[in-house]
Amino acid sequence: MIPCSVEVRGAAPVDFKGDGWSVSSEGALPRPTVSVDNTRMVLLDMVLSCNDLRGAKVTRWKILSKWLDDGAEPDPEAWLNKDVFYVDQKTSHDKRVMEFELRSPLDLAERQLPARQILRDWCPRRYRYWNAASGAFVYAHADVACPYSGSACWDADGHPASPADDVCAKTRAACLLRFGRSATLPTWAFYGVAANRSS
Repeated sequence: MIPCSVEVRGAAPVDFKGDGWSVSSEGALPRPTVSVDNTRMVLLDMVLSCNDLRGAKVTRWKILSKWLDDGAEPDPEAWLNKDVFYVDQKTSHDKRVMEFELRSPLDLAERQLPARQILRDWCPRRYRYWNAASGAFVYAHADVACPYSGSACWDADGHPASPADDVCAKTRAACLLRFGRSATLPTWAFYGVAANRSS
């Protein structure tokens, strides 16, 4: 990871050229290169102070030419998909150009898919808890929190309970209690694991 905090959004535009984006079903993962203009030294301080940007996230947005500002149907919100890469190393640096080699997230050391452990019968999402001092529930960060915010409460055994005793058992049954049988459950458990076994 980059050993410093840098806000890139809103910075001056920088001319660059990318190459090597093509993906094949055979062989090694792509290692694209990005050449960045260095004549105006827009990124120079950032590169020097942040370990040559190693570990910096680079997102390549794919859009149709008709959606560009000078296209037939300009639309700044339209896009097809995006590819995420990380800076692996700076391969060259002179007064005119800085060049970086990128790596796929799948090609990073000690990374695996999925990025979390596969558990069939237990959901790892963080459930809310009751704060007696404020008389309200406290929720975790939105990316990891269970989205349940209803007023009905149950204990770990599935019995109706007070807010202070509201505990999720992290099971499918607990999820069904909170969201109902007709809802798409927001659980992070992998209930389909080992549903089909090969002999």
